[in-house]
Amino acid sequence: MPLDCTGESLPDIPKIELQEHPSSFDDFCLILNTNNEVIFHESISGTNYQYWVIFEADDYPIAACELEKYADYATQHNQWSGRRADYLIIGSYHGDCYLVVVELRHVLVKEKQEDEKFEQLLKSIKQIIDNLEVINNSKSLEAVYTNPSYYKIIGLIIAPGNTRLFRRGELNRVVPINSHKVLIRTLPKDALSNCKITWTDLLQIIGVSPN
Repeated sequence: MPLDCTGESLPDIPKIELQEHPSSFDDFCLILNTNNEVIFHESISGTNYQYWVIFEADDYPIAACELEKYADYATQHNQWSGRRADYLIIGSYHGDCYLVVVELRHVLVKEKQEDEKFEQLLKSIKQIIDNLEVINNSKSLEAVYTNPSYYKIIGLIIAPGNTRLFRRGELNRVVPINSHKVLIRTLPKDALSNCKITWTDLLQIIGVSPN
C-alpha cells in the first residue's frame, strides 16, 4: 500500500503551469489569493507513483514558484549555478516578507538524508541571495508584498510519505549566509492534514514569532 500523500495520480488541485518559452522569473510562479490552493509534487524514480503536499493561502496572498525549473532557466542566463531546491514560496506574515525554500523528499528516515537535503537547501538559498534583484523586480513579489526592506528566509524539508524526528541539538537551526540569518527546518509529519497545510499554520509550526 502506498504511503501517505502518494499515488499514481495527483489530487485535483491546481499546479504551477509553466509556459513553453518562459522569459522571466514570474513565468515560473502562481499567485494564490485567500483560500486558493496549489500542489507541489515530485515523481518517485523508477515507478509510476508521485508524492505531493498541498499549500493553501489563508490570511495573506502568496506566490508559489517552481524553483528547480526556474534554476534550469536561470543557469542558461548565468543567474544560477550549482544545486537547486524544488519550490519557493513568497509571502507575508505580521508585516514581514518571507522567502520559504522547499525541498521535497518522499520519506526521511535517516539523519544523513536530512543532512544532504539541508546542504541542498543552503546552496539553493545562497544562489537566491546572490541574485535577489530577480525577486525584488518581480511581479510575483509585488502581488504579495510591497518593497520589502529585508527578507526572512527559511529552508524547509517536507517528506509527506514519512518523516522521522531526529534528536538534533537544535530544532530550528540558524545559518548565516552573507548578511542573512537563514532558518533551516524539517516540517514534522503531523503538521500536514490530508497532505495539506495553510501558509499561517506552516509558519507557526516552524516556530516563526508573530512579531
